[in-house]
Amino acid sequence: MSDGNARSTVLRAFEAFRTSLSSKNWEPFLDCFSDEVEFWELVPGDFNGKNVGKNRLRTFYEEQGSRLDLKIEDPLSITVEGNQAVIEYEESGTLDGQPFSNRVSISYVVEHGKIVLSREYLGDMS
Repeated sequence: MSDGNARSTVLRAFEAFRTSLSSKNWEPFLDCFSDEVEFWELVPGDFNGKNVGKNRLRTFYEEQGSRLDLKIEDPLSITVEGNQAVIEYEESGTLDGQPFSNRVSISYVVEHGKIVLSREYLGDMS
């Protein structure tokens, strides 16, 4: 898999995520993932740790999206090696009405133009 494929897929997912946050239509974002995507989250509750499947991913973003008012900054960096890409960005907003700001890194593995693995690393949400 070429670097360009991983980079373009991750950038497409990033922009779809930004759009989905405001529209609450998660389908363009979810279309960037394989049906059997494995995703790791560091949020407390039912989604903490390993999760599998696009339907579970949909549920996660629908639930989290209803609790967030989020502003996503342009990527600070994107590092690509083969079919793996890591994107880093800053975000700020409110979660359940409480303000926060954060730096996020997400590691992705891309196969055939779809994200098959996603691991999110959050900074201190202060």
